[in-house]
Amino acid sequence: MRKIIPALFVLLILMAACSDAAETTPTPFPPTQTPRSVLRKNQAFPVTLTDLLLNPETYRDALVQVTGRYERRPLLICESAAETYPSPATWALKDENGMVVEAGEYDDTLRSLLPDELTLTVTGYWEEWQGVVGCGKQAESTTLWYLKVTDIVAPSPLAQVTLTPGGEMVADGGVGDTAVNPQTPGATPIADTGGIPTATPDDAGIPTPTAVNGAMTPTPNLGLGGGTATPLPGGGTAIPTPTFMPQAGVTPTTAVTLPPSGATPTPAGATATPGGSITATPNGAPTATPNPLATATNSPGNLTDVIMDDVYTEDVWFGALASGEKHIWDVVLDDSSAITISVAVEPQMSITFDLVDENGGIIASQDIPASGKMGTAAGIPVDPALFYTLEIYSPDGSAGDYAITLWGDDAFAVPNEARGYLEYGQMGSATLQADGASHYWYFYGQAGEVVDIVTSFEPDRLLLISLYDGQGDVVVDANGDDVELVDREALGIPLPETGLYAIWLIENDFQSSNYTIQVSRN
Repeated sequence: MRKIIPALFVLLILMAACSDAAETTPTPFPPTQTPRSVLRKNQAFPVTLTDLLLNPETYRDALVQVTGRYERRPLLICESAAETYPSPATWALKDENGMVVEAGEYDDTLRSLLPDELTLTVTGYWEEWQGVVGCGKQAESTTLWYLKVTDIVAPSPLAQVTLTPGGEMVADGGVGDTAVNPQTPGATPIADTGGIPTATPDDAGIPTPTAVNGAMTPTPNLGLGGGTATPLPGGGTAIPTPTFMPQAGVTPTTAVTLPPSGATPTPAGATATPGGSITATPNGAPTATPNPLATATNSPGNLTDVIMDDVYTEDVWFGALASGEKHIWDVVLDDSSAITISVAVEPQMSITFDLVDENGGIIASQDIPASGKMGTAAGIPVDPALFYTLEIYSPDGSAGDYAITLWGDDAFAVPNEARGYLEYGQMGSATLQADGASHYWYFYGQAGEVVDIVTSFEPDRLLLISLYDGQGDVVVDANGDDVELVDREALGIPLPETGLYAIWLIENDFQSSNYTIQVSRN
């Protein structure tokens, strides 16, 4: 007993000393490393913001996928960087009910590139964080739940920018940045309405994800910011068409000229009628006929359904169709009431793609015959409250790679266009819109060929080039470096396989520019 009493006395003294030190010198919670996960190769749990807020323990440390509207958080600016203790939650996602989930990582990139209220779909780890937040001795101990974002799914092109997790908490001149007195986040995420959800663990645990057969990996484009689609009579969306300038010795495809200044552009071969239907015939070939009253029809032959991934607006997605298969993609509309779908295929392929509503009705159907190479159905009217699938199959059993691009008309839509199919030596031209518009050009190449991709553009502009194969993988140059966001031109690129290739173009500062592009074989 005599030994225990002195020991307890010493312990009480040490506890008092630790308590005093914590009050005078706050110590920031040590940062943790971002999990190095390739999220598009693993299954994330799709959850709503409300699910996370009401059942935080259920999803603790789980990899989840959520969608919400982006909100900046005020920057924490202190007199001394050494006494700055930032929160890991530097931005947030909000849903239509005002529920707000705190989020972190990639703050510098999002703050400089995105407007508030832009719809984002992200994946990340749902974590509980404990530490101090604030400046110097005014920093306060904080506990919060937040989403540690590891991947931006839509607009997924953000992943192609140089992302810097855990960006510095300094003013970066972004739009809307305001130096404010630090505010300590509450321990419990709350809705804008002021309600405080009560965390109620779900005894059922985290649901086990189901693997999807044939899910493909999307290759992101950089469609950021806001853009406005030009409406056609009857609800169609006008897309400026490219002008092809054939070179000597090359047989050109049909030349299409942009309309004069002030005119409303109309897709090549498209006819808009006041009744609301639109017939799209890119390059004078396939025909898309949106018809909300159409009924479902059976696909030719005995086809095997293959469930693919989700496809989003402002993205490009790749698939490899085998003979006798029908690929079924779930279409994520966001708030779009009209969408444009383009599909590029290998030259030997003959395919049909159908947009099908939740009742099995075919809303739009497009045939791409052999040597047709690409088809576009523009301005298809849709209801964002309904569920749609995109079904792709070959009536004659042909097989090969294909690529899908979608562009919606919601308030934050950015042009995300398939511009054309290039032959070697053929030059294409188009106008790249501002605010992060993305253009895609396709060509067919043979394994072992060496190609050059060259662009020209307006002064004070800079086009960035990325090259992807038919599986959506970045192609490497002769030095083993990725052909990704390369300035102006990509020379001496050996093609690794025979098949479809996609070139992604974006202007470096998200400015508009007229440009030309040419792919040549060495």
